[in-house]
Amino acid sequence: MPSNAIDNPESEHLRKQKREAAFAAPNGSPFRVQLSRSAGWKMPPNTVKVDRTTMWGNPCQVVPFTPEGEKELRSINAEFRCFTALEAVFRFSYFLGRVKQDDGGRIFAVEIMDNLHKLKGKNLACWCKIGTPCHADVLLKLANAKMENDQAERQEERRQ
Repeated sequence: MPSNAIDNPESEHLRKQKREAAFAAPNGSPFRVQLSRSAGWKMPPNTVKVDRTTMWGNPCQVVPFTPEGEKELRSINAEFRCFTALEAVFRFSYFLGRVKQDDGGRIFAVEIMDNLHKLKGKNLACWCKIGTPCHADVLLKLANAKMENDQAERQEERRQ
C-alpha cells in the first residue's frame, strides 16, 4: 500500500522541490532552492548554500517598522538597513555592480565577484520563499550569464 505525505514527510518535500525545480528551471538551468529545517529535508545535488552563514550571504537586513525594529535599526550599519526584501536585493545587486564598474567596492562584494565562477551551473539555496525577492536570484543571474549567452548562440546556430 503506497504511503501518503502524512506518513512520509520526506516524500512531500521531494515533491515540492520537484515542482519548484520544474517551474523555476526551464531548459535545465540552475535554479533557486528554499532551505528547510523540516525533518527529512535534504539539499538537492549540485546545490550551494548561499545564506548569511556563507561568504555568499546578503549583508543587507530587512528591519520591520515595529518598536522591536526600531531597536534593531540602531544596531545595524545604516548602509545595510532595508525596509523591504526588494530593497535588500536591490542594494546587494548594487554593491556587486559597483565592483565591476569601479574596479573596487565593498570587501564582501569584491570577494563574491572574485569567486562567482564557483557558482556557475549550480543551484543556489537560501531561506527566502520561492517567488519572493532573494539575493540568490542575483547570484544565479551573474554566475550563469555566460552560460545563457552560450545557449542562445547554440539555438541560433541550429536555426541557421
